[in-house]
Amino acid sequence: MSTLYEPLSKQLVSVLGARLHALPATLYEKRIVSLGLVRGLQFGLVQHPQGAPEVYLEGTLTRSTPLARDFHGPRAILNAVERLIGTAAPERDKATRDLAITQGELFCLLGPSGCGKTTVLNLMAGFLKPTGGTLTLDGRPIVGPGVDRAVVFQSDDSLFTWLRSIDNVAFGPRMAGLPSERRYAIAREFLHLVHLDGQEHKYPSELSGGMKQRIQIARVLANDPKILLMDEPFGALDAQTRTRLQDELVEIWGKTRKTILFITHDIAEAVLLADRIGVMSAGPGANIGEIIPVGIPRPRRRGSAGFGEMWERINALIEGEGAKEGEG
Repeated sequence: MSTLYEPLSKQLVSVLGARLHALPATLYEKRIVSLGLVRGLQFGLVQHPQGAPEVYLEGTLTRSTPLARDFHGPRAILNAVERLIGTAAPERDKATRDLAITQGELFCLLGPSGCGKTTVLNLMAGFLKPTGGTLTLDGRPIVGPGVDRAVVFQSDDSLFTWLRSIDNVAFGPRMAGLPSERRYAIAREFLHLVHLDGQEHKYPSELSGGMKQRIQIARVLANDPKILLMDEPFGALDAQTRTRLQDELVEIWGKTRKTILFITHDIAEAVLLADRIGVMSAGPGANIGEIIPVGIPRPRRRGSAGFGEMWERINALIEGEGAKEGEG
């Protein structure tokens, strides 16, 4: 049985937060790459011998364009998980792996590329299973993806390209069984929240990168999750758009008070956004080394003395960890 293609996996999981149950099957003379059910929604990937993959939703052909790439195999990720939370780690390291995020908190996980930030997010999303320790939300174990957790990805390929902006945002409420009038009212509410009034009928291909990320945020908020898991959502944007969306995220968080885990490698972004910052160490034994309360009053100014002092403190901590890794 082949693995799912990553773009469709992102589209379905980010909207529904549901486990993907892949089933082998055959359809006429076409070879099914993957077929499954997500909360009653049937989807399939069909590979023609000489053509591009086709995507079927609810038995209807909705997309016939080349998909980006195969879903990455788990080997490297599982190794990273083992290093992060493996039971073979020394007893003294256990405290560095304990993390509690409080309700309504905006928590940033900061660290260099390759340190395991996204692995932590994938564990909390339920995409990966830990090799040791426990993961809970509201006291309940996290055993797989669920509608109580919503993921905002860095890339915009999690949007349904064949749906309008309003239909992308209304898709989750539609799957929850809400009537048309109610789900479109919810979609308009959250499009307004992310400053996209008047863009309801545009398709993703007609939107800028910043607009697409706003659609992602509106779409997950429309599902009313308990926690938002944001994997460097502004990392692919230009500097000006990234700055504007950072400010807008703080505004959205202030209005909704949703719990947010935000992954970043940008110190300034973490200082601007976070109530607390978890700084991850580098190297093969990476873990959450120190948790720093930011404590700067909101709204925060990037040029203020307190902002600069916090940046310097965190940068010194990261450089110190880098020096230790170099000595090792």
